[in-house]
Amino acid sequence: MSKQIEKLRVSLREAHLRSGQMSTREISKRCHGAVSHTTVSQVLKCASLPSWRSLEPVATVLGANVEGLRQLWLAAKEGDGTTTSPPSSNGARNYSYRLEPETAGAINLARIYANNKDFEKAKDLLIAQVGTSSQPDVNLLSYLCAIYWYRYPEVQEKYKEFAETYRDFGDPDELDTPEGAYWFARSLLDHDKPGRALIFAQRALTSAPNDAFYIKLHGEILLALGRYSEAEKELTAAHEMHPRLDFWFSNLAKLLKLTRNFTKLEHYMREEYENASPENRLECVHEYAECLMLCNKPTEAVDLISNSIQAIENIMSKVAAYVTLSRALCQLGRFEDARDALRKSGLYEAERELQLEFAGTFAREGRVSEAEVRLSKLYEGG
Repeated sequence: MSKQIEKLRVSLREAHLRSGQMSTREISKRCHGAVSHTTVSQVLKCASLPSWRSLEPVATVLGANVEGLRQLWLAAKEGDGTTTSPPSSNGARNYSYRLEPETAGAINLARIYANNKDFEKAKDLLIAQVGTSSQPDVNLLSYLCAIYWYRYPEVQEKYKEFAETYRDFGDPDELDTPEGAYWFARSLLDHDKPGRALIFAQRALTSAPNDAFYIKLHGEILLALGRYSEAEKELTAAHEMHPRLDFWFSNLAKLLKLTRNFTKLEHYMREEYENASPENRLECVHEYAECLMLCNKPTEAVDLISNSIQAIENIMSKVAAYVTLSRALCQLGRFEDARDALRKSGLYEAERELQLEFAGTFAREGRVSEAEVRLSKLYEGG
């Protein structure tokens, strides 16, 4: 985990503590459906850099300093390369011959400024170049939006109309910067328009065919279109080129679950777990255990968590581990052992999720009336 992400994680943890450690379901509820409780959990754990679309509503609900967190997120984004914004390569990129020299020069100079962390200067240069023409170059505009849309609100204010109009009606073949084509593709996918998003994603790939970032987006769009075999090829290639720390929540993992390719799913999850740092390994132990359960290996899941759970320091991760342990034991038919593990966790009285899981073990065992009584008490009590 990078130092920047760790700073973001610490700030989120402090905000969560100040909120009274609000449950992930309650946070999701107060976000009015903007993020699921699963996504809230991922954001709070911050094992890898979350998207700003997920982080902002969570931060707002927690009563955190949203602008302060945005600055931390931007700092982490610059050094992480795993967010929904296009990557920023070091130095100049060799663009298509179709790109005008004036445009290519401005973009490359902006890149140099950005690599030196002078983002304000880079942004001002691009805005100045855009402003010199009555018909601004779409490559300049799309690059400016792609790189600085989230960093500077003024970019959104100035170019929102352009961004929305070009997204829906512009010609992707005009774009010769992969960042710009990527940015429109991502926006279209976020607006549930995968068909048009695919055209922009393919345009990005013509400029950078061997970039894992663009290959991954291409795979995500193919997945959204239901073209599973093509999507698996692209997402696998991207993962092999640039493995992620949150594989279990990746689109490749989602696809492998859909296609029931459990052998490949377990291979990548085991690879991530074994290659992780000791700290990250503890944070993702319950995810690896969930994978083993899905692959019909609950005994291995129980052993994995039992050997690791006491070393987990983060409360949310520990609760998640106990919930997974309980479900693995239930999968083995060891219902009383599952309840015993929850009761003896040392967290049972304070953590509602463990109490809900405890009640759930009765339902899995077929003791529905007992489950109903316990769940009714929990929900009637708020």
